[in-house]
Amino acid sequence: IKYSKRLQKHVIVEIPLLFEVGWQQNFDYVVTVSAGQQKSIERVVARDSVSTEQVKKILNTQMDITDKAQCSDFVIDNSGSLKNTYAQVDLLAVQIKAKMGET
Repeated sequence: IKYSKRLQKHVIVEIPLLFEVGWQQNFDYVVTVSAGQQKSIERVVARDSVSTEQVKKILNTQMDITDKAQCSDFVIDNSGSLKNTYAQVDLLAVQIKAKMGET
C-alpha cells in the first residue's frame, strides 16, 4: 500500500514476487494474504487446471509464505470463508487509516 501524492490517494498494488525482487521498501505497508500451502495448492489446481506437482514446483521457486508473512506489516488469513476474509480486510482498512492519521 502506497500513498500517491500525484493521485492524492492510497494505492494498493498486487505483486506476488514483491520480496523476491526486493521492492518491499517502496511501499508504506506490505500485506500478505495467505491460505496455507495445501489450500493454496488446491485452489490453484482448481483455478488453472494444472497438476499439484506443477504448482509445487512454482511455489518452490518463491519465498516461503510464512517468511513473507513475517516480513509483512499485516497478514490476512484467507483459509476460511469469504465472509471471514472480508471482515479481515475491513479491519485492515481501519488499522491502516489509523496508522496514517485518518479517520
